[in-house]
Amino acid sequence: MDHLSTLFTHFTPSARVFFTGNLLETSSFAASEGHGHLHVLRAGAVQLIDRSGVSTTYDQPCLLLNARPMDHRLQPVTGSGTDLVCAAIDLGSELNNPLIVALPATLHIELAALPRLAATLQMLFEEAGQEDSGQQAAMDRLTEYLLVLLLRHVISTGSLSAGILAGLSDERLHKSIKAMHDRPDHPWTLEELAELAALSRARFASRFKTRTGMTPLNYLTHWRIGVACSMLRKGRRIERIAEAVGYGSQSAFTRVFTRHIGTPPQEWLARKRDATDQ
Repeated sequence: MDHLSTLFTHFTPSARVFFTGNLLETSSFAASEGHGHLHVLRAGAVQLIDRSGVSTTYDQPCLLLNARPMDHRLQPVTGSGTDLVCAAIDLGSELNNPLIVALPATLHIELAALPRLAATLQMLFEEAGQEDSGQQAAMDRLTEYLLVLLLRHVISTGSLSAGILAGLSDERLHKSIKAMHDRPDHPWTLEELAELAALSRARFASRFKTRTGMTPLNYLTHWRIGVACSMLRKGRRIERIAEAVGYGSQSAFTRVFTRHIGTPPQEWLARKRDATDQ
């Protein structure tokens, strides 16, 4: 079953590689830049230092994914530096994407645990090591594909113990979650969702909350608002958005959106456009 395609319909991963090669000195990354980061450690050792000064050393080839904007520094452990590919990434953090909530501040996976990514990583490293026509575009697209493969790995291996990716990896819950993703306009009830999971209502609600950290209907609201944010950025009219995400009227949608986000839809959109224009 395809767990990710509907998510990517609304929250398309994007990446831009900005560093390849040997990092010889400390490099800082600011949350104010508004995007996350993917660091691919190819060789050597590096310390990741978060905003509070907590330092973690990585000395094996690995992926470090900061899905959300995060203040941090990378510092080579030795004077010989460390071999890295670094990219700015966007998984839709400003659009209420449930993937962002599901992922830890820093997701660390060693490359040895990712054999299915080996070919893509090799192509990325080869592009990074040469100068050729279209190099930037090739590295960016390979990194975006790498993000898809990484999320696929997280779901298939059940690497996370909580969040929506953990729910999607659950043999009982994934059908009900996918149904909400596919049809946010449907007036889902707890009974319907429990039936899809082949569980009683009480067992379904308990299992869903344990695995994802949210109740089923709270998650449905979270998903609907995330889809609405994506549609707003694409220029869809509010009355059409309200219908598409399961609210009977524009006023009902606006009330839920405002309660969830903190501002009405049009004000939220204006702020996002102002931030983009700056």
